[in-house]
Amino acid sequence: MRRRRRQRAGLFLLLSVLLALAFTGKVYGKAPSDESGAEKDWQQVYLEYIDEQKNVEDGGFVGSFRVLSSAANFARIYLDDDDVPELFMGESAEVDGERVITSVDGRAAEYRLFRCGTRYMEREGWLYTHTGNMDHYLLTITRLENGEFTVLAKGRQFLNEEDEKRVQIYGWRAYRLTCEWEGKEVSLEEFYGNIEKYIDVEQSIRPEKFLTYREMLKLLRGKHKKGQR
Repeated sequence: MRRRRRQRAGLFLLLSVLLALAFTGKVYGKAPSDESGAEKDWQQVYLEYIDEQKNVEDGGFVGSFRVLSSAANFARIYLDDDDVPELFMGESAEVDGERVITSVDGRAAEYRLFRCGTRYMEREGWLYTHTGNMDHYLLTITRLENGEFTVLAKGRQFLNEEDEKRVQIYGWRAYRLTCEWEGKEVSLEEFYGNIEKYIDVEQSIRPEKFLTYREMLKLLRGKHKKGQR
C-alpha cells in the first residue's frame, strides 16, 4: 500500500514537471529567404523543419518524436484565420504527444503538447488538450495569434490519497477526481464552466486526414515546386 502511494506521488511529481516542460514553443529555420533573396513559402518552411528534426536528438520523455518512423502521422490544419495551414504532427504512441507548427516570417514556430488527443477550433486559433492516465489528467487551453502560441489556462483532475482510500474501502462507486484550475481546487461544475469560458469543446475537431512521413514530404515538395498555396 505504502509503496503504491509512493509510486503515485512520484508519478504526480513527474507529470507536474513534464507539464511545465511539455507545452513549450521553439522557433526553427534559417534566414527567411533563400539564396536568391526570394521570400520562403510555407511549404519550404515546413520541409526545412522536418529535415532539421532528423538531426535533433530529443531523448526525453516529452516530445521524443521518431519523425522518420512509419508510426508518425502528419496533417495540415487551418488553426488561425489566415490562408497558410499549420503542420500537425503526432505518433501512434499516446505518450509521445503531438506538435503544431506554424510558419512565421519564413521560420517554423513549434508548439509541443504533452499527450495525444489535441482538439482545435478551425480558423479561430484555439487548441484544447485534456488527456492523461492513471487517475491524473492534465488540461491546457492555448491560443495561436499573430504567429505566437500562448497558454491561457491550465487545469488538472486527479485522484488524491484520501479518495484513493475510499475507493479501496467502498469500491469504484466512491471514485471521485479532485479538480484544480490554475493551481486552486474547484468543483467539477466550476472546472468545466471555466473551460466553456474559452472554448466550445463540442465544436472543436481533430484533424480529419493523417498522412505518413513520406506522403507529407511528397505533398509539400509537390506544392512547393508548383508554387501553389
